[in-house]
Amino acid sequence: MMRLLKKNKEEVLSWKDIKLSQLQEIHTLPEYEDKIDLMVNVLSILLDKDPYDIENMLVTDIFKEYDKWTFLQEPPKEELIPIIKHNGKRYGIIELDKMSLGQYGDVEEYLSEGNIFDNIHRVLSVLYLPVKKYNPFNGKYELEDYTPSIEREEMFKEMTMDVIYPTILFFYHIVNNFLTDFQHSLIEKKEKELKKMISLEEEQLEKLKKDNEKKLEENGI
Repeated sequence: MMRLLKKNKEEVLSWKDIKLSQLQEIHTLPEYEDKIDLMVNVLSILLDKDPYDIENMLVTDIFKEYDKWTFLQEPPKEELIPIIKHNGKRYGIIELDKMSLGQYGDVEEYLSEGNIFDNIHRVLSVLYLPVKKYNPFNGKYELEDYTPSIEREEMFKEMTMDVIYPTILFFYHIVNNFLTDFQHSLIEKKEKELKKMISLEEEQLEKLKKDNEKKLEENGI
């Protein structure tokens, strides 16, 4: 019986083959004048190998390996992913209009510290909280109360970009716009409180003035 030989299919890589931590590390690389230097350092991160090992590869093999990662130049479409599962545990997206002042402050701080991409795992740790109740029939869920968590931050760094990237793109503009609106609402609230305080002070001063005038009149002055 003749044995059919199967051709080895060319390995096709995608966003599920790269973690957020790897992309963040690539993002910190300097600009290289020589493209080969860039390729060596990028591949050392993607393949988790020492740059020296990559340098010892044939130039043709370096180019061939690098070509497998050309999808990195084409970001995926933005998409809201309400629930993310990791190690059997669900994490659900918060409702932005119900964001607490503590959550707002943390997100604002993370966004203000350098490049947004460097701290995106920290932002995601605020936006996604552990699910404490989940209804599999209608997809509704309840979240645990927010507390900052380094463990949750590190978890997002190790998640693959097929899940993380669409969410990052979806929230990039929304979060920025929301934070701006949230900040404006806080300013307006403070302004209203200040006006109210000024109004009360004016009323108190007016009352004090009338009381003094009354006393003066009573004393014949």
